[in-house]
Amino acid sequence: MWSPYHFLYKIRKDQLYSDSIETFDLKGILNTFDEIISIGELYYRNRKQYPCISILIVSSDNGNFTVKDHKTTFKEINLIEIQTSKDKDLKDWYLNFMTKIAQKLNWELILSEDDYGNEDILIWKSGENSI
Repeated sequence: MWSPYHFLYKIRKDQLYSDSIETFDLKGILNTFDEIISIGELYYRNRKQYPCISILIVSSDNGNFTVKDHKTTFKEINLIEIQTSKDKDLKDWYLNFMTKIAQKLNWELILSEDDYGNEDILIWKSGENSI
C-alpha cells in the first residue's frame, strides 16, 4: 500500500511464498542484528540509535495475512514485512540492512510499491543484485 511517508518492503523466498523457516529459527537470526529489537511475538523495531524501522514476521499463502492481536503466533514464517521512512538520506542504510536479512535467508527483497504505482519491484535476489 502506497504512502507519502513510508515504504513497505517484503522479504520472501519467491512470489509463490514457497519456502518458510521455523519462527524460532528466524527470531534467532533477527536477534543477531544490533539494529533491531523484538517487541513481541511477531514484531521488531529499530533500537533508539538507528533509523526508524518496523518489522512484522508472518505466514502467508499469497502475501495476505491476518494478525488478530499481540498473542498471534505462527509456527513457520514465509514473509517478512518491513516499513521504513522515505527519508532519502537513509535509503542506503535501509537497503543495506534489509539486504543483510535477505542474504542470511537466501530470500528476495521486494519493494511493495514505488511512488509511480509500480508494484513488487525486485531490490535484491541471490545472484541478481538490483541495488
